[in-house]
Amino acid sequence: MKSLFTMVLLLISTLVAKGQTQINIKDYETRWMQEDLAMYVKPQFAEVVRIFSFKNEKNETVIRDLYLDGHIRGEAPQLNGVPYGRYVGYYRSGNVRDSGFYVDGVRSGTWKTFYENGAVKDVDAFFNGRLHGIIKEYDSLGGLLSECRYQKGMPVGTGLWYHSGTTRVKTQKPYIDGKVHGEYKVFYKGGKLKRFEKYEKGNLVKGSEKLYDENGNEVPYRPMSVYILPETDLMEYLFSQIRYPENALANKIQGEVSVFLEVDKSGNITKATILKGINKECNAEALRLVNGMKWKSCVIDDEPSKCGTIVDVPFYISEKRKEMFREEQKKKWK
Repeated sequence: MKSLFTMVLLLISTLVAKGQTQINIKDYETRWMQEDLAMYVKPQFAEVVRIFSFKNEKNETVIRDLYLDGHIRGEAPQLNGVPYGRYVGYYRSGNVRDSGFYVDGVRSGTWKTFYENGAVKDVDAFFNGRLHGIIKEYDSLGGLLSECRYQKGMPVGTGLWYHSGTTRVKTQKPYIDGKVHGEYKVFYKGGKLKRFEKYEKGNLVKGSEKLYDENGNEVPYRPMSVYILPETDLMEYLFSQIRYPENALANKIQGEVSVFLEVDKSGNITKATILKGINKECNAEALRLVNGMKWKSCVIDDEPSKCGTIVDVPFYISEKRKEMFREEQKKKWK
């Protein structure tokens, strides 16, 4: 005779399979594993419930992430423990938030994110899980906000950012092999130069720095300030929410997965990609963790802006190594 928990979970599984847009599961607080269904409810930090609904006849699992109110957040097929095929993410309203394809557990080809009104927000190109090609971002009215070329996960060439609602360049940043190299310029909305800096392979050339007011007059230089911090304690979040892949744990596979992420003006994650991985299972878990994080609004040069940063996700068995990681990260995020 099946337990009450099992019957509840099978009922939820049936509702999900029928494409229900909302499921009343917000009262459940525990984690269960049961035959053809696993369910993770109310993580402490992320607002996501994860349900795995197996389709054994095809050796296929459809994964669905749900918001805590039961609305579907996203879904993708899974094969041999990793995502494959088309992923679609949704807003609570049911409108598509993002979509693209997985190949062998990593993003591949063109991925798009959308505003809730249906307008395209980002168009990204991936190869083997890394950004590779022209990346573009748009405002909700279709105006181009930024464009940059990536190669094997790193920006190359000149990235351009535009003042919202105009075709005027706000920031011009040249890259070589992922590092800023050349003349970095920031412009006021009226078109006048605000900031000039010269870089060589990521290093600022001392003496090249100049700063101007809106009238074009040179003013005392000050370094560009960038503030980007998570809303919650990063170490507490990572260590309490991580689900160490069983295969990696059994084979004592350890290390760190480095994830590059972009955060918009409101603190929402708009992009997360693997810079340095361990294996497919750990990489997928790192992306799940990072995408569930909350961030404070990013500020650049005293203006709310889109920012990028790197989060290292630890996969360590040794308590000593975990503590070493904590100390290393405290210095980074102090």
